[in-house]
Amino acid sequence: MKQTKNVEKIICDICHTEESYPWNACLCCGKDICYDCRALHGKQYNHEVHSGGTGDGAYCNDCDAKLTQAANDPLHNAYRVIAALRNEAEGFYADFEKRRRAAEEVLKQLQKRS
Repeated sequence: MKQTKNVEKIICDICHTEESYPWNACLCCGKDICYDCRALHGKQYNHEVHSGGTGDGAYCNDCDAKLTQAANDPLHNAYRVIAALRNEAEGFYADFEKRRRAAEEVLKQLQKRS
């Protein structure tokens, strides 16, 4: 039996593969970007400081640069604030870990003397 099926596929606008998903589309211009191309041609913003997933924002590099310079898009600005807070938290934790290790090492050295 012969059947006709309509299949909708999302094609990456950069490499033209069928590996793109709707959540990778640029929130500004709508350009579809696959996971591999996103690393070079796009920017992914997490929707929370301590987690990511559903609700993350994706922008192509052109739109990200344009919106960063204009700073007049509230959604893009919110994603950028969360990204800055994530960076701040990572920096704080790295510094905290360094100080924690140093303090614990001092205690170990003092315990060895006793």
